[in-house]
Amino acid sequence: MAGGQVYLADGPAGLAMVSLPTAPVTIVAEPQAHPVFYGSPGTLTVVAYSAGPINYQWYQGQSGDSSHPVAGATSAVCTIPALTESAPYWVRVSSGANSFDSSSATLVVAPLALWGDTSYGLSDVPGGLTNPVAIAAGKDHLLALTAQGHVLGWGGNDYGQTTLPSGLSNVAAIAAGPSYSLALTAEGRVVGGAGMISARRLCPAG
Repeated sequence: MAGGQVYLADGPAGLAMVSLPTAPVTIVAEPQAHPVFYGSPGTLTVVAYSAGPINYQWYQGQSGDSSHPVAGATSAVCTIPALTESAPYWVRVSSGANSFDSSSATLVVAPLALWGDTSYGLSDVPGGLTNPVAIAAGKDHLLALTAQGHVLGWGGNDYGQTTLPSGLSNVAAIAAGPSYSLALTAEGRVVGGAGMISARRLCPAG
């Protein structure tokens, strides 16, 4: 029999097979996207309702794509350990033969934690920043050095302190002053940010 669970019932004519409809299930509160610090666990929660028992299975990917189930994630709370890259997740809740898919929610890996004065766009961390290994702070700008030797700058740019010189790569160290930025390459060369008079004064010729 389709559409429900089958039971044996004892009636006037003896035992008979009876199909009872399964309880519908729905999601009351969807999982919500939120940032997670690099290497930290991320947690997603769903609130579902059904008159009967509810089963849960979480998946990585867009809602409806069940090709990547999260191992062991079979409750209303899903915890992903040691996140290193952003990814969407969703959950399928079911009760008997009925199921309901949540929308997908992305755990966004945030490479930096910033607080305090966030004027001049200091909290607008570049989206392409991954694997930072060093940070330098000026008066109203920030620099980040990645494990690949690349530099990203953001914040105030009145003196060109976040305008990176073309072709800057293989950087080993960075520094920032009130209105200038400096980079030391692995070859021992000191480079100042474009358009910065103060940086040029700090960088001897050659």
